Amino acid sequence: MFIFSLKLKSPTIKGGRRLFKLSHTFIGQSSSQKQTVRISPTPLNPVQVATKYTLCDNHSSAKRACEVLRTAPYLVLDCEGHRSGSMTGSNASLSLIQLGTPHAKKVFLFDMLTLRESSRIGWGLPADFETLFRGYKTPINSFLDLQIVDIHSRIRRRESVHNQISRLASAVFPISALAKLETEGVHALNGMDAALLEHGINCVPLKENVTSRWYKRPFPQALLNYASGDIIRISALYEHFRKSGDLRVKSLPTMILHSILYASFDGFDGKLKKSESVSQAVDVLLQADYVLLDCEGRDLGCAGGALSLLSLGTPHAEHIFLFDVLTLPHRALQVLFNNVLSHTPRARAITKVVWDGRMDDVELFYSFSCPLENVLDLQLADIFSRAQRGENGNVRTQRVARRAFPMPEVRKLQLEGIHVLNSMDGAVREHKIEGVQSKNESVKKLHTDNLSDVWMTRPLTNELLEYAASDIVRIAALYDHFQSHGYFEPISLLRAQSVRYVALHRPTGKPGQENIFLRGPFLPLSIFQPTPLSPSIFSKSSSLESNPDADVESPIE
Repeated sequence: MFIFSLKLKSPTIKGGRRLFKLSHTFIGQSSSQKQTVRISPTPLNPVQVATKYTLCDNHSSAKRACEVLRTAPYLVLDCEGHRSGSMTGSNASLSLIQLGTPHAKKVFLFDMLTLRESSRIGWGLPADFETLFRGYKTPINSFLDLQIVDIHSRIRRRESVHNQISRLASAVFPISALAKLETEGVHALNGMDAALLEHGINCVPLKENVTSRWYKRPFPQALLNYASGDIIRISALYEHFRKSGDLRVKSLPTMILHSILYASFDGFDGKLKKSESVSQAVDVLLQADYVLLDCEGRDLGCAGGALSLLSLGTPHAEHIFLFDVLTLPHRALQVLFNNVLSHTPRARAITKVVWDGRMDDVELFYSFSCPLENVLDLQLADIFSRAQRGENGNVRTQRVARRAFPMPEVRKLQLEGIHVLNSMDGAVREHKIEGVQSKNESVKKLHTDNLSDVWMTRPLTNELLEYAASDIVRIAALYDHFQSHGYFEPISLLRAQSVRYVALHRPTGKPGQENIFLRGPFLPLSIFQPTPLSPSIFSKSSSLESNPDADVESPIE
């Protein structure tokens, strides 16, 4: 379940073609970089596949199927029913849920009309997503829509602008008309059969026209074959994308986020009260080992600033929730603060992972009396990692020189123990974390041009919502990288210093924007206590190899 604030409009229907727009925050590929690729699909051979499936229309058969499905590393999902393929209307109802194990070795058809009480890789999931949620209050968490992967594969293949426009063309919108429109980032959605043809997957049959009613019992054999065949087709597409390199471990968080955005179209939770959606989000967050936290707003953490969005995510950014603190009622916010943040011992026990949590903390503290406790600040872990990566005192002073003072002045001044703070994007580049896109430059420019008041307007644009959600993806990637390289050790020291770091502005209040000493790019000396590991591990006496080309930019974003 994705919190109510993060939604995209339903895929646009023009001239009978379904379109989907991917934000350039994640794509980031200009038309000048694309190359012409002529796609010549291999025609499918009329192969007849005998589909084996298990129809689950009673409690015992459903229970046995669930026991098998629980052991699978992933599930293939599809749904059938009255108007289940429609993108609109509240009359859509569910008849059949198809679930399969990898390679479609096991296919189970759950008859939802007879089960009623029973119960995630898919194709074109928004309709299935809405039908499951409206009919059974069952959100699909952490799912991957292969229809989105299909679009990403075009981008990876550097499909030409001409081919992109040709896909969009229809009788209503000919190529001549589309060429005059702004189509950057707009992509036509493939049907499942079209994707099979385009990618040359000829080991499975195409769909057949099924005219029988989905609510006729017993099920006609043609309908059962049609439903189970979808699982085989989705499984074949998944294996193709996995082997072709379109699905990579590093890019999965972004793919899953796009799948969530695609499925969270307007109206998906129209009958869900805000307090109920917060409670469901809290239930997910409480099951996590730690939560990822970030905030967005006007001049965040500064005098005159205000909080707009509170972003929370589970490990690996598997679930991302954007809480609209301006529109949520007090009761709903109380549920969030009492259970996840810091108002109760239970909330204080949850580790909050942040990147430069100083502004987040001061905003939450002065606006909601909610200080960040039990926090792990990755910006400090980044500084600790420099010594482990072989950075010596010379490189440290070079960082200082690039940020503020000429090198001769740095050598004259007593700057022992002064460390330059990295921005989130700077750390992603410096640690060479692949598959993580940089921040949206247009939104960053709003901050540098003192136009951050845009965060206080409603409704928030999809561009701003994606910007907020993508920060959680970046924090998750940095956390996973730092943990795998042992940069959190000693963890007790890092936790203690993180608590002091994020609470830096609590005693004095929100700093003014002109206060370069409190908002500058240097780590305050008060964060480090005299220990054998800090700050002496960064002293000039270190004889380790230097890295003068480390990437540094302003941490204030």
